[in-house]
Amino acid sequence: MVRSFGAVVLLSTGLGSSLLVAQVPSPAAKAGDCCSAEAMKATAASLGYLDILGVKLGMTPEQAMAAIKTADPTLKIDILNSRMEPGDAPQTFKRVPQYVVAHTVGGANSFRRPDGSSDEVVMEFSTPPNAPIVIKITREVIFAPGKPVVVSNLTDSLRKKYGKEVTRQGHMYWLFDPAGKPITAEVTGPQTICLNSSPFDGMDGMPGPDFTRDSDRGIDLSTTMGQSNSERQPICRNLTIAMAPNLAVLAPTDQKPNLIVTIESPALMYASRKNTHDMLQAQRDAMIKKQQDAASQRSAPKL
Repeated sequence: MVRSFGAVVLLSTGLGSSLLVAQVPSPAAKAGDCCSAEAMKATAASLGYLDILGVKLGMTPEQAMAAIKTADPTLKIDILNSRMEPGDAPQTFKRVPQYVVAHTVGGANSFRRPDGSSDEVVMEFSTPPNAPIVIKITREVIFAPGKPVVVSNLTDSLRKKYGKEVTRQGHMYWLFDPAGKPITAEVTGPQTICLNSSPFDGMDGMPGPDFTRDSDRGIDLSTTMGQSNSERQPICRNLTIAMAPNLAVLAPTDQKPNLIVTIESPALMYASRKNTHDMLQAQRDAMIKKQQDAASQRSAPKL
């Protein structure tokens, strides 16, 4: 079955794996703008130092899924669509690929293995008119019941991967400047707005932790430029952020039943959503103008 992923066409097999078979050039925005195709490509190229399970921010769908298969070929890969409004006519919408989920396989509608453990990697991609690249990655590993891991083992592994963390409200964060240099100073003042408290922020409306069906969360003018999106703040777009929740509040000897970690590029998230917002606004304006022009050509009834 062939499925379109933004500017990319993906061939999905019955096993859920996907293959890039064609790519169409993405239209570039004004040169020099924060959100042009060239600017996004440059940002993506600078983020190779940060990954989850081999998937790096800025990767194409082909690269991301190849990385997943290299890391763990047993994971099943699903492509999830979201509703994009408006569609080609009033009160309509289109479905566009936005997420790729790589996960363990269990029973019906579950990612849990027979022993109760699971592994799930959610990759969010930029949406049309942008060429699809990874803008956020979240992974959750659930350990088998009765087999938790001590916190010190988890934090040691994270520090080995990402370096020295900063902590806030019980969460661990790793911040990097535009050159990829770690920021280890305490985060205070306006910068604190950049530190989301949940790794799944921005993924609202997904069908739960074990999801393989399309999202009902709309991609529209409000969700693409909502006031609550921290990436809208210029100070946040100068950072690349990794985060692991609810670890700093625990003692090293405490036991944890799961591990969640996320990485995101506010710069890529902002550029993707701004470009999608501008496209949707232009489509809506054109639709309204068409309706107004048609109405102006209709005669009034005989009085």
